[in-house]
Amino acid sequence: MDENSTTLKVAHLTLIQGVINRMANNSFLIKGWSITVLTALIAVGGALKNELFFLLSLLPIFLFWWLDAYFFMLENVYRKLYEKALEMESNDLKLNPNLVTEIDRNCICTRFNYLMRRAVRPLYLLQILISIFGGVIIRCFL
Repeated sequence: MDENSTTLKVAHLTLIQGVINRMANNSFLIKGWSITVLTALIAVGGALKNELFFLLSLLPIFLFWWLDAYFFMLENVYRKLYEKALEMESNDLKLNPNLVTEIDRNCICTRFNYLMRRAVRPLYLLQILISIFGGVIIRCFL
């Protein structure tokens, strides 16, 4: 491998790494927004003593969960693309994320599978439990 092709490969891998970092950051921000929106809805529901806000908080939880799984899925796809790019010659490098599924057909996963991954699932299940528990407390005790 000559110096020019090595530089090209390093630049390509750096670009893929930047995409991976962006997807991980998006996932982190989604988690933060999910907690913020849930906290706001719980505060309003508690102040108004209305269990409807706790029930209403389930919708954004599921939407944020879906988005988080999407970004987590993309992050994993680009990680696999990074691994494949390490093995490729510099003249074969491409930025097509579909290349991963073309190369490795055994690892095609749906977004539902990513919804249930340990990196995504616990936070949102906890939020669902908090929302349901808050609604029950408002309904029964206040």
